[in-house]
Amino acid sequence: MGVRLSYIGTGTREGEYYSNNINQPLPGPGLYVNKPRMFPHFGNIRYVTNGAGHQYNGLNAEVRRPLMNGLLFDVNWTYARDIGDLERDQQPEDSYNLARERSPWADIPKHRITDSLIYDLPFGKGRHFMSHSNPWIDAAIGGWQFTQSLTWSTGFFLNPLWTGTDPTGTANTTSATRPR
Repeated sequence: MGVRLSYIGTGTREGEYYSNNINQPLPGPGLYVNKPRMFPHFGNIRYVTNGAGHQYNGLNAEVRRPLMNGLLFDVNWTYARDIGDLERDQQPEDSYNLARERSPWADIPKHRITDSLIYDLPFGKGRHFMSHSNPWIDAAIGGWQFTQSLTWSTGFFLNPLWTGTDPTGTANTTSATRPR
């Protein structure tokens, strides 16, 4: 039987922020369309800059038993945290406050347990029970295995989205009509 404990860490510093809008109006009261812009005759002006980061830290524990006496198992547990800024081609909500884009990434669960098991059933030729049975019975019930593979993980984060009309007047719109 073997036991393993591992740490895995990765990091990105000064990565790319995509699609920052340097012509985004400053946050505040009033309709988005009526707020002053740096370049009032233009809409959104997108640019790429550095400063984004990403950091993954994971602790992995494994217990493994090779196939002996008809039993094999392998159990893994991972405790992970994946924190980063925007992914490529994502746009920040507020180009003036990029720090609020840094958060745990939803596609990496905090806890994940996986296991695999193989068990040779003890029936049939060369096994504990019915080792000297006739060939017809051995063909029917001998040499079978029980196998199992499972994965358990904590739930993913809830990221609520709103796809309706803009009730706050903060989105890019060309309408000066107040939301209802």
